[in-house]
Amino acid sequence: MFHLFKRVYVELDDAVDTSVNRIVISEINGVPLMESLSKIVPGKLILFAKSIDEIIGAEKQYQTLLNFLEYVDEESTASDRKIVIYCDRNTYLKLTTSWLKILLPNITVGSAYGIVTSYMFNTRMFGTSELVPFTRAYRMTQADYTITLEDFVTLFSNINIERDNYTSFISRLNASVSIEFLLASYWYNGSYKEELKSVAKGKVSIGMQQFLYEAKTFIVENILNTPVIERFHPQKVYDLSNLTEIFTDSAFDVWFDNSIWNVESIGMPHTYSDINYKNITAEYFNKLESHLRIWVSTYNNTACTPQNIQPGVNLEDWMTAKLRVLRMCILDEVTDSDLEFLLDQHSNFEIPAPCDTMQIFEWVETEKFNPFLITFLRKAMLARETNVLRVYSLV
Repeated sequence: MFHLFKRVYVELDDAVDTSVNRIVISEINGVPLMESLSKIVPGKLILFAKSIDEIIGAEKQYQTLLNFLEYVDEESTASDRKIVIYCDRNTYLKLTTSWLKILLPNITVGSAYGIVTSYMFNTRMFGTSELVPFTRAYRMTQADYTITLEDFVTLFSNINIERDNYTSFISRLNASVSIEFLLASYWYNGSYKEELKSVAKGKVSIGMQQFLYEAKTFIVENILNTPVIERFHPQKVYDLSNLTEIFTDSAFDVWFDNSIWNVESIGMPHTYSDINYKNITAEYFNKLESHLRIWVSTYNNTACTPQNIQPGVNLEDWMTAKLRVLRMCILDEVTDSDLEFLLDQHSNFEIPAPCDTMQIFEWVETEKFNPFLITFLRKAMLARETNVLRVYSLV
């Protein structure tokens, strides 16, 4: 998905997910939902149209693109759910290219082409969400994910944007624009540091949820695996008749204390965390560290290690890094040095670890950001190519 701002994304309309709040601008799919279906699907159809020209222009619903974006921003602010703008190919290209010309003052036609087409490739490879199948065989209309550079140059030239008209709107967004462009700005001249730290704080929280849920899963799945569970020094021997007693076993209190865990079951990481990091005391932190080290050492650095760590990665360094991130979550703070540390974790091309190349700030929702663009920007930063970073920066 192409991220605009906040929790607003643009996507091609060959896989419309009715479970999300959405705007559909499409020659084929820009129609109202059947009344009987609209009563049972969880997502809200906010707006629909056959084309963007049908709703934006003089005497139209929105006189300008800015008016439309302001409306979408209001809808996003009023809801805690993401909004996806589903578009046919022509609208997708026009809307995303217009946004790049609004957002990036130094954008060139070549860089815009790379951004748009890499986003399209990302969706083609990874899908739009965990709920929508990745493979194109399942997608409804088999959208055309390609555009030639020659055709894109024509498109780019025909889009006229008066950036001054959008200054106030962009300034209100701050940290809610795409992480890719915050990174480019920071690596270019150190700007948007505080905004990037704010984003990092939220993302490491989500990543740490995944990490802790994975560790908790390991413990629960091994309750009856005596050689493994004995390493945690349980108060009793478990069998089929007393599994629920793990909830009150002091050996595992850090995993089931309801002051930390809003739910006792194995959850899924999300923005509104079910883990209350601030209630992890020093004693609990030490116990978590002990348990996490037991968990990791059990795998003995095999191909099955947590989060797909590859052979050759130093597990002690990896664990130390994870514990530092956990402390950030507990303190609810990312310092300047923490930010540099997090970025350094994702700047090493010598380690062939998927978790290093396909995530940022411990965050692995690949469908919500562009890992190819981040890798490109990171390479430019390491090569000190400030002229390249400037093109993708917000300043």
